[in-house]
Amino acid sequence: MNGNSKKVGAPPKNAFFGGVLLLSVSTFICKVIGLFFKIPMLEYVGIDGMAYFSAAYNVYLLLNTLSVAGLPVAISILVSESRARGDGAGVRRVFYISLALCTAIGIAGASELWFFAGRYSSAVGMAGAQYSVMAIAPTMLFICIIGAIRGYFQGHEMMEPTATSQLIESL
Repeated sequence: MNGNSKKVGAPPKNAFFGGVLLLSVSTFICKVIGLFFKIPMLEYVGIDGMAYFSAAYNVYLLLNTLSVAGLPVAISILVSESRARGDGAGVRRVFYISLALCTAIGIAGASELWFFAGRYSSAVGMAGAQYSVMAIAPTMLFICIIGAIRGYFQGHEMMEPTATSQLIESL
């Protein structure tokens, strides 16, 4: 082998670092957007409203992490492996199966949040947050579906859709 040979299927290093930079900048912007969201929200809903929001959001984060942790990464790995083999049908199969699985997980998670909102809000010591938990329940479905789509694009080494969807979620 000569020194100029490249591993087949490996992305160029600058593409990898460009993707990392793009996702890092997107995450930073999302945090800034969140900051500008919470300050006016405190003025609008007051301390009690923010307490309900925080309680609901903590319950949501827990279930969201349990439902989609690692799925986009696993999907991206499966898509990448199918692409490396030149298996276009396999790429599509991975996408459709993961989309169906993530949709089912999203429906289950949203249903769980909705129907057990009272229990969850009581468990975090804020029984009054029940309606806040119910209000954010449908987002579980969308977050799971977006996770499948992100994994698909990441498997194609395309980070722009992930960065864009993060910004849209923040807004």
